[in-house]
Amino acid sequence: MADEIYKTNKDEAVFWFSFGKLRAVEDVKMCKDESAGQQVAIYGMLARNTVKYMNEKGYQYILEQLEKAVEKDEKTPLRPAPTWACYHGISAFSGKVDTVPQSEFENIKKETRKTYINSMKKHIEDEKNNKQ
Repeated sequence: MADEIYKTNKDEAVFWFSFGKLRAVEDVKMCKDESAGQQVAIYGMLARNTVKYMNEKGYQYILEQLEKAVEKDEKTPLRPAPTWACYHGISAFSGKVDTVPQSEFENIKKETRKTYINSMKKHIEDEKNNKQ
C-alpha cells in the first residue's frame, strides 16, 4: 500500500508504512510462536520506494513519522485480531496458532510503541556522536 500512496504523496506513504509496520510488530509480539516475526523483515522490500525516501530524509524525519504512527495507534483502539500475524510462524503448519493471553495485549502495545520511539532516538544520538 505504501508504494501506491508514494506515487502521489511520499510523506503520507511513510506515515502509513510506519503505522502498518508498528501494528504488525505489535501483533507479532502477541503470538505465542516467535517465528511469526520473520515476516516483518520483508516489509521494507515490499515498499522499496517509501523506505528509500525515508532513509534519504534521515533519522529525525523517521522519528517524527514514528511518533505520528504511535499517536494514531494509541488513538485507534479498534483493530483486527492479532491472530493474522501468527499464521506467518512455523506453528501454522501444525495448526496450533495461538496468541498470548489477551490480558497482555495492552502492555505489549505500550512496550512496542516505547521501543520504536526510543530505538530511533538512540539512532539519532549515535549519529550525532559519530559526527563529532
